[in-house]
Amino acid sequence: MIDIKQVIEKHKDTILLAEIGALIHDLGKLGEEFIGYESKDNDPITFYHNRILDSKYISQTLIDTIDAIETPDLLIKNNIKILRELIENHHGGAGKSNFIKYLKAPGGVDGVDSGVDKGTPGKKQTKNDTFIATAFGHENQKIILDDLKRIRNDFCIELENQLNRIIKAQQNNQVIPWNEIKNGADSGIRASIFKKAEWAFLQALGETRRASNDVTLWDHSYSVVALYKATLAGILLNYEYEQNKTKFQLPESADIKWKILAVNFDSLGFVYKGLKIGDIKGRRKTLDSLLDGIKRIIELDYPVGNEIYKDERGIYFVLPDLEELPLNDLKKLLKEQIIQKFQVLLDGEVIPDVKISKHSRSLTELSKLVDESKNLDIPILSGEIPHWKKRWDAIALNGVKSEVFDNKTCKMSNCRYYNNKCNFNNALQADVCPVCGVRPKCERQDLCKVCVEWREGRTIDWVYQINNGKEATIWLDEISDINDKVAIIYGQFNITKWLSGECLNTIFSQSFEDVNGKTYEKNKNFTLNLNNPYSELLSKLTVPLTQPNNKWEEFKALSDAYHGQTTKEFVEKIVKDRDTLGIVKGAITGEELALFLFKKHPSPARLRRICGTTNRFWESVLDDVLSRKDVYEEDILRFKAAKRDWLRKLRYNRLHIGLRDDLGDSALYEIEIDGVKTSAYWDKNKQELISIYNLQILFRNKKEEENEKIKVLKIRDPNKNEWKDIEHENIKYSSFKSHYVPFIDVFQSSVSSIVIVPGSIALNIVSRIKEKYETEFGKVRNRLPLHLGITYFHRKTPLYMALDASRRMFRHIKDSENWRVVSSGIENINPVSKKVEAIRLVFDKGINPISHIMDVCTADRKIIDNYYPYFAVNSGENLPARQSYFETFLLNNKEPIKMPLIHAMHIQRNDEIIIFPSFFDFEFVDSSSKRFGIVLNEKNKRDHPLLGKLGPRPYYLEEIDYIEELRKYLVETEDDFKKKNTTSQLHNFRTLIASKIEEWGVEDRATLEKFVEDSIIRVLRINRTIMEDEEPKENPMFEFVKNSVLSGLFFDMMEIYHSITKILKEERE
Repeated sequence: MIDIKQVIEKHKDTILLAEIGALIHDLGKLGEEFIGYESKDNDPITFYHNRILDSKYISQTLIDTIDAIETPDLLIKNNIKILRELIENHHGGAGKSNFIKYLKAPGGVDGVDSGVDKGTPGKKQTKNDTFIATAFGHENQKIILDDLKRIRNDFCIELENQLNRIIKAQQNNQVIPWNEIKNGADSGIRASIFKKAEWAFLQALGETRRASNDVTLWDHSYSVVALYKATLAGILLNYEYEQNKTKFQLPESADIKWKILAVNFDSLGFVYKGLKIGDIKGRRKTLDSLLDGIKRIIELDYPVGNEIYKDERGIYFVLPDLEELPLNDLKKLLKEQIIQKFQVLLDGEVIPDVKISKHSRSLTELSKLVDESKNLDIPILSGEIPHWKKRWDAIALNGVKSEVFDNKTCKMSNCRYYNNKCNFNNALQADVCPVCGVRPKCERQDLCKVCVEWREGRTIDWVYQINNGKEATIWLDEISDINDKVAIIYGQFNITKWLSGECLNTIFSQSFEDVNGKTYEKNKNFTLNLNNPYSELLSKLTVPLTQPNNKWEEFKALSDAYHGQTTKEFVEKIVKDRDTLGIVKGAITGEELALFLFKKHPSPARLRRICGTTNRFWESVLDDVLSRKDVYEEDILRFKAAKRDWLRKLRYNRLHIGLRDDLGDSALYEIEIDGVKTSAYWDKNKQELISIYNLQILFRNKKEEENEKIKVLKIRDPNKNEWKDIEHENIKYSSFKSHYVPFIDVFQSSVSSIVIVPGSIALNIVSRIKEKYETEFGKVRNRLPLHLGITYFHRKTPLYMALDASRRMFRHIKDSENWRVVSSGIENINPVSKKVEAIRLVFDKGINPISHIMDVCTADRKIIDNYYPYFAVNSGENLPARQSYFETFLLNNKEPIKMPLIHAMHIQRNDEIIIFPSFFDFEFVDSSSKRFGIVLNEKNKRDHPLLGKLGPRPYYLEEIDYIEELRKYLVETEDDFKKKNTTSQLHNFRTLIASKIEEWGVEDRATLEKFVEDSIIRVLRINRTIMEDEEPKENPMFEFVKNSVLSGLFFDMMEIYHSITKILKEERE
């Protein structure tokens, strides 16, 4: 019987060595030589990136080190220099090894990842203005040529060091230290090389020409590694399981397929169980350790594949497509190892669903698994007995002491039974832990031992961070605004249609301008009439499609993947590689072939880039928005100037109180400072109390000149449940020593983000995230929705209730809507290039018409972007005659249907277009029942507290601006046609209108509208007309206020600014 563990161990070093070779196969692209050669400047005139092993480019010692690493060829005894082989020969060359066979383009994995995209990306960039684009067309990163040499040198030094570790281990017949855990981090060879490669390769491109500049060298290299590793593992396993080895034949590289391993579980549900931030952070760290552990199993312990995607519902890996017997053994092995990791690290609190997809030549099966995971109801046991059950069994056999008592938890609960060593088995009972909901705890304890350990670990980390100058917090009391309100901001992307490749059918790898005039043979150019290019393209394609057995050399102008095949051979290859949605049902049509030649394709690297782009967006929100103190300034600027410096100091600082008396072990204490009760953490090592409360709440009325001086300090003794005065001579010091920024990062993935912020600043932060989204995803915002929600709550409200409410906001939201264009026009023209930079489209949606400003220019502002800013148009006047007209295929009930695509510059009034809208919602959770009312109907709306089913929530994301605009207009604006409104006037107006809505209902719209109009004039003192050029005209702001009232936006504005955050009151202070 074959032991699959032994089989994998036998080939482990070979697989991991080949993995390094695949990772660095495009090392030559990491440098200014590659950028210059591929640029319009063509400087240098000649450079071959696969000839990078030359002392002109890298050190001779690294070259010698690379050549010193040899291994037997794949299933052949001949030794080869594997790293040199994979670098030099992946684009042809003299390499004939079996290793290079499965990497080399076009049939190998390098061709699968890059060749599938080979149109003719024809827009070369200039050497000094080469930009890296995101997966969605935002060119936000300019390559600095002077940096590339340093970056390459830094990477090569690390590579050489790690390769020498391999050589040393081989020379001494030692185990190669692929992984080496020190201080909780992996400093092994593989992790060190991959970490440095990611840093370096993210700053370079695999292809510099537009529009293939969206895939970084890291995305391409990593994807090649994942496919190559799985390929080699599959070949070796199939070979070892073959009884008659002489009959085993290596598969053709073009026939290789892969499967995807999905490990699905509700990671958010696991994190959300926490009752306190310490629980949340502890569970988050445990979850991170779990995911790292699963990666180590599949990538290193049993190296058969690599991670390709993860979100809050699971983690996914590429696996080899194996014969039945090795596949079953591998699945059994991996499932056992993965579940064991859940048992050990999570105590079996969660058990995953582990499954393997069908095989595929691409990785688009991933989207199906991700989509299925959304509705996956994973049973708690899944056929496995969780570890926590054994704890209950032990109690049944041996009593309470055996499982729930230990030094830490019993001291925390001041257990007299434990301290006195009484017969506590008879005196005490075991309860279910309120956090995890499964493990036993003593009835006198708050938590079980495991949950206590996770919570306490975060407090220790927090103390370490503040002692090392980190501006972190884990306390809701610190985050709370001055009125005790906290907010959870929940952000969610929907990228499923991008992962499946469907939305990639709406962006292009090349344009009509790119192929027009392109030379395909000597003195022969491919030409299109750019006034009607699509029609002419289809006309040209009828020639080869009606003569399938002939060669059509003009394909060379349309695709770098054409190498002189017959039309039939070329088209079959195109369909095999690029028809991921099953568009072609019979003989291919001209429209289908045109799409495959021009659209972007879901190559593994592009799918990775899509996930990486959204993930890095959330990371940059943390760095560029939440970590900046100026974001929180608006919370301070609402107060009078005389108070601001003092409030600013209180907002970002902690009070440290040094004591001469020792309070014992580190713990939380209730304290009273000058008559104000609060909480503090006792740091035993430093013998000081550290405030864990927003000091604005405590000291906002204290004079700044009194500063940190404490007159009276009391501490509540938890053992005696009484307050103890601290004598003034026992206070060594009291000062503002540590700083923090008031937010907590709860969870981040490529799909979602959850952060906790002060309630009063939440809407401002959401607005900034929206602005960032519109900048970075503006060219695809009609196809890549971002949903943002705010859950407001009092700092004393149970955290799990607020977290659950935030998660419910966008469940089961409908994907697409039809929007009609009211107007379209140019928003901005570059004054230098005279190119149109942006287009404004106005739609008849929402409370007031919604505008989209769409950037239609490249980052250098010299070229119109003909690749990304497109709309799928349901109907419009004379669509085929428009210059950018192109027919794509989108799915309707899983069946592909033909759909016109039109560039943003050619959208016209009355066009009906398909929009995947973004939404904004909010809720104030002051009771458990509130969260259960967050349920969307078939129209993407939910019940409103005043207007019921006719309420505005959730809003379109663009309507966030109306909330703040309405507040500013009502409260701050004063002119000849309107007076400023006081808080009392606004409150009275709200009460008046609300009473009539409750009395009359909302069915008689005309009567209600008339009453609202009269009340706006009478109570809010806003004129219906204004004077322009000495002529009376309708006041647009009157209509805006009226629409806001009738839609419900006014009442929501009042709830946010008056009832919840009390900002309208504070603005008067």
